[in-house]
Amino acid sequence: MHSLSRGIVHARSSSIFDNDPPILDPRLCSRVFDCEIVRMGLEFNDRLITTDAMAALLPVPPPGLGTEDLKNRTGLMEVIRSMVHTEFHPSGTAAMMPRSAGGVVDTGLRVYGTRNLRVVDASILPLIPGGHIQSAIYAVAEKAADIIKLDNRGLKPISVKLSSAIFSTLRKEESVSSH
Repeated sequence: MHSLSRGIVHARSSSIFDNDPPILDPRLCSRVFDCEIVRMGLEFNDRLITTDAMAALLPVPPPGLGTEDLKNRTGLMEVIRSMVHTEFHPSGTAAMMPRSAGGVVDTGLRVYGTRNLRVVDASILPLIPGGHIQSAIYAVAEKAADIIKLDNRGLKPISVKLSSAIFSTLRKEESVSSH
């Protein structure tokens, strides 16, 4: 649920009048660790279904995920990559991170390189919340309203310094795993 992989979003056209959807690539399992966690879970499940209590239920693993399949790590990782998908609660596509780490918005929710464009939705969350994102988005919206009201009054909201060290470490690991 807490993937470390980072996807990409690009505009299909430079024209604001084109109504083409963006190019969205979630790059699932681009961080090897994400698929390793799934693999470990499958191996645990395989041991679990052979216990006396579970064996009585006659569980049948899905194709490609049987006991023998789990022994072939290379093949298993290919199966995992083909099966991993989103749960349709995308977030982080315009992450609030330092620009140098791939961030899109600053702590004032402004898109880097613009003056009057803010993003106030799930895309600013650099990591997926542990639960449904609705409550997190309510909090983002409330905070955004406060930021915008202060800005309209000519006051500066309290600025939070984002640590580039944390995000640059993730970025370096990501670039290694994508090659």
